[in-house]
Amino acid sequence: MLQEHLSDERIIFFGAEVHKQQALTQLMDIARGSKKIVDGEKFVSGILERENIISTGIGLGIAIPHTYSEAITDVVITVGISSSGISDYGSIDEKPVHFIVMVAAGSHQHREYLEILARISLLAKNEKVRNALLAAQTAAEVITALVDL
Repeated sequence: MLQEHLSDERIIFFGAEVHKQQALTQLMDIARGSKKIVDGEKFVSGILERENIISTGIGLGIAIPHTYSEAITDVVITVGISSSGISDYGSIDEKPVHFIVMVAAGSHQHREYLEILARISLLAKNEKVRNALLAAQTAAEVITALVDL
């Protein structure tokens, strides 16, 4: 399910001192490069509005910023890895975020959108996957870790 929406060019490794807003901006910029996002401003607005409601940091080092709207024609997943952690993310467990998995889906994809969010949230419960993501040095290794869910 996730592998069909993942690609090397939408996976980044953040530098040592990245802050939440910098990380989100970098991931949104990468996602906006997809032809599947037809209205970049509406996409960005959706991500930021959702983040302003409550932090998408779900705990155990994972954040899942997400949106769905008619500005998106098909699912786009963008991943950011921070080995040092993003300390100002505002995660519910108040710990640094190491993995950001940004999900954008079309308004016609509500069911698939929810299934993808549920699948990604399993990361928080799977220490093997979290360790594989932290150890990843390449985009291919990140995809392998996420697909092995």
